[in-house]
Amino acid sequence: MNRHPNEALKSKTALPIRPAATNKSLPPLPRPTERDPYFGNEHVARACSRYIAHIFECSENVSSTGNPQRYLALPLFISLAIHRAEMYDKTPIAALILLSRLKIKFPPFIGNGPHPGQGLFLTALMMASKAMRTKLVDIQSWSTIGQELFNVQELLAYERGMLKILGEDVRIDGKQLEDFERLLYRDYGVDRNAYPKMYPAAVFSGSNHASEMHGSGSGQNPSSNYTREHDHSKSKGKSPIRSGGYYREAR
Repeated sequence: MNRHPNEALKSKTALPIRPAATNKSLPPLPRPTERDPYFGNEHVARACSRYIAHIFECSENVSSTGNPQRYLALPLFISLAIHRAEMYDKTPIAALILLSRLKIKFPPFIGNGPHPGQGLFLTALMMASKAMRTKLVDIQSWSTIGQELFNVQELLAYERGMLKILGEDVRIDGKQLEDFERLLYRDYGVDRNAYPKMYPAAVFSGSNHASEMHGSGSGQNPSSNYTREHDHSKSKGKSPIRSGGYYREAR
């Protein structure tokens, strides 16, 4: 039996970290007509989008909602989320590793609903940022970062559902991150007619010998911001991941 998700997220990771920053007001939503709608994140956003769309069998495009100023297509959604959350480091790649583990542990999991890839990426980015201590962002801000496609209650439930499936498998080894990043850009860095099948589980498996993170010598737990006031997983209720949110079983 898995321990409570909090116990899983107290384990160490081998990734270097920056001191956790306090959350600050988010930049205003820009217009998609700007010169660079990807904010300098096109390469990583498109690679992440191709990967999610392929692995979870969901579309990178969405139907028009009548609001041309929203970044709803998956690569644009990802680029804006990275920009607004100010996570230009390896956090988006770590998010894909968590999603890959989810798929390996529960292969029938594929995208569903109007914005399945967007919900998957936003939830995984939120979890990866806390596991890596990239910065502290409150749950309401995550909803804003996601252009309010998902409300606070939905994000809490998505996170809880992922934790239920992942159990303790939330650590990300530094070398593992680098190796997966190379595979991602090699295979998903450009548009192709076909993409490879799911990588072997060994590519994503957590390291049992993760080295100390910077600052851990002081006794501080590198994953501690998944606890106390930043632990969103304590919210009660049924998870839309397994009950009709952005999940359905492959047939």
